[in-house]
Amino acid sequence: MLDDIRERFNEAGRLFDFRQEQLAQSNTHMLREAILHSGVIYFVLLVLKFISHLYRIPWTDAIMVPVYIFFFNQRSRLADAELSFKQVRLYSFVFFLCFLTGISVIDLFPVSDTPKVALFPIFLLIFSVYYMDRFSVIAAFEGVYVLVYELLAVFSGQFNEARLYTGVVPYIVSFAIYWSVLGIYTEERRDNRVLEEKSSKDGLTGLLNKVSAEEEMRHYMSHRKEGSACAMIMLDFDNFKHVNDAYGHKIGDDALRKFGEILRRNFRTSDILGRMGGDEFMVLAREPVSEDFLIKQLNSVLMELATARFGDAKGFTCSIGVAIDPQGYSFERLYQVCDDALYEAKARGKAQYIIWSTKHIVPQTNRIIYISSPVKEHREAVKKICGSDYIFIEGKTATESFNDISLYGEKLEAIYFDFDQPGITVSQIREYMNSRPLYTTVPVHDIKLELYEHKDQAGA
Repeated sequence: MLDDIRERFNEAGRLFDFRQEQLAQSNTHMLREAILHSGVIYFVLLVLKFISHLYRIPWTDAIMVPVYIFFFNQRSRLADAELSFKQVRLYSFVFFLCFLTGISVIDLFPVSDTPKVALFPIFLLIFSVYYMDRFSVIAAFEGVYVLVYELLAVFSGQFNEARLYTGVVPYIVSFAIYWSVLGIYTEERRDNRVLEEKSSKDGLTGLLNKVSAEEEMRHYMSHRKEGSACAMIMLDFDNFKHVNDAYGHKIGDDALRKFGEILRRNFRTSDILGRMGGDEFMVLAREPVSEDFLIKQLNSVLMELATARFGDAKGFTCSIGVAIDPQGYSFERLYQVCDDALYEAKARGKAQYIIWSTKHIVPQTNRIIYISSPVKEHREAVKKICGSDYIFIEGKTATESFNDISLYGEKLEAIYFDFDQPGITVSQIREYMNSRPLYTTVPVHDIKLELYEHKDQAGA
């Protein structure tokens, strides 16, 4: 029994923490129903009193009519309103406080010839059925309602043991009703979660499918705290078509399934892992994340994949692009940067990872030129050739330059690139540039050729 209680409260915690938007919609709908149903019950009783009092309405009931009319008019507005969870909470509290206060007045200030009735317990229990929130909030709200009732009983001179029980007993009973309603909510949530998992998971690897992975990543990135870092990681199985052609689709499926297991082992349960289609995978590493952590995990991924074996098939590799983002980029913007990093890994010969990071790009009114060269003299020479009308951004390595150019994008007016860079060949640089559309829209100049032509013109 204790396990059931604990599980129900844990499930409720997940409901209130992660499904507040859905719960707000549900509570808004139930609030509209509560206004309607409370009104129906009240007006049936009002008609009966009207008939029994020779077609007169007691003053205590009359004051409730405009209050109810006000909330009934608000009911139609709630149908089109998109309220947050906290707004619905406040609206519900105010409605039931006003309504229960009015009912308390009817109960505690009866007209002399009016039969004494206790409507307060009925409407207090209605609140337990029609509104769902954390137990502490429900207990606090209903505690306020009961306190108002008992204070009015004291003020009216009718406070006694019976009136005390009239307020306290339904307050306690409401907790049992809350527990039952909570069980319905959590059971429905549990069933929905099972269905969601079946529809959101990739059938082969057990990772999230493309739609679900992107949805979770977008949600996390749009709700993360300012200044918190995350890392987007794209992984592309190298030469997978050859694996299918040479060893058959069963081996290919086994390799993809194994790759999913490797990713789960090397990343945290809090990270978002997805198969984006075919042989493409993606991970969003949540905060805290560092370059050292990523290097360790990615080296492990490459090693485990290289040592995996399925019959005669072995020596699998993948290309990995990483974009660490401490700047709060959107999903779409970071996706483009990460994709560019992946293509650098492919251009460099595959079977490796490339780690980039985002920067704060300040909008510039001046024209921007990017200069990439490991030689300082070359960078300074390009500045002299271009003149002082430009803002110059400099990169000393190919990876740093590719990263910066991806971030600045079409803000650049021209790119001056030294194709003789350590750790990468000219053909690899050209292969990367040919794969990225940006390099067809922004002019790219060979630094050494430009310096040679400038020197030749100066000599002439």
